[in-house]
Amino acid sequence: MYYQTEFSVDNFPWWSGARTRVESLKPDQRRWLSDYIEEYFNSCEKVPTDTAINDFVWFDCDDFLSKLDKISVVIDWDKFLDGYELSEAQKDKVVDRVLEVCDDCYPDSPFEVENFEDSLKEAIEDAIDAIMAEDDEYGEEAE
Repeated sequence: MYYQTEFSVDNFPWWSGARTRVESLKPDQRRWLSDYIEEYFNSCEKVPTDTAINDFVWFDCDDFLSKLDKISVVIDWDKFLDGYELSEAQKDKVVDRVLEVCDDCYPDSPFEVENFEDSLKEAIEDAIDAIMAEDDEYGEEAE
């Protein structure tokens, strides 16, 4: 008897080399791997077995996983806010505002990280403009 089920990369019963690979990934990288696996097997005609999924990660994801190793989507706020004359309070407001609106600009795959940085810069500039306008409106000044 065969049946289909959904699974998460975190709860799949990985073994051998695939287990080592998956355990070494950060949460965002696991999400990207999950999307990659789904995309790959959705293009297949047959429902994959657990062995096929495990072996795919173990033997066939080298290029994809090497890209993940090089990617860090930890935001260095100082880097992005450098060059703007903002008080610490204004910087905090910018970060809060960007985090509120930037879910949609977060990369869906490791291949979109460059677009993410551009989207993040745009979101930061929009947040700074809005915060400066609010501060002017309410008479607040930089610390």
